[in-house]
Amino acid sequence: MRTPEMATLSMRLRAEESSRASTPSSFDSRGGEGVNETSAAQRAFVVSDAGSRRSDENPVCRDCAEQLRPTQLSRVSPVALRSGCKLCAAAAGKPETFTQPFCDFLTDNPTVFHAVEYFKGKLAEAGFEEVRGCPRPFSRQDGQPSIRRRGGS
Repeated sequence: MRTPEMATLSMRLRAEESSRASTPSSFDSRGGEGVNETSAAQRAFVVSDAGSRRSDENPVCRDCAEQLRPTQLSRVSPVALRSGCKLCAAAAGKPETFTQPFCDFLTDNPTVFHAVEYFKGKLAEAGFEEVRGCPRPFSRQDGQPSIRRRGGS
């Protein structure tokens, strides 16, 4: 069963993949071939919100660093042991990895209105566009509306 977190993650990764594919830096520095798959370390980088933190707040082991993209490498700092790696902890699902990003989110977005603006910005950064003034709501195959406009369905 797909959870909302999985759907959000896959949207983020798809947006990163499409933006990376359209730039000349879409080649792997190790082999020169195009990178088509997202590694576990890249997924952990997104999930742990490492991109919005300083590099000294993102310690990563050598194994994880080798799997990251060049733009992601600029946001991390190397550590010798895997036990101190933030990405290994995120991939293992350790709750302490997500505590500070979650607390920061709650501090920055005290109301639902702030949270909506936050996610609108995140979606815009990922390349999504807001649909305004559409003539009728989009509907799913079963005929039920899938979005709401002005409080109606």
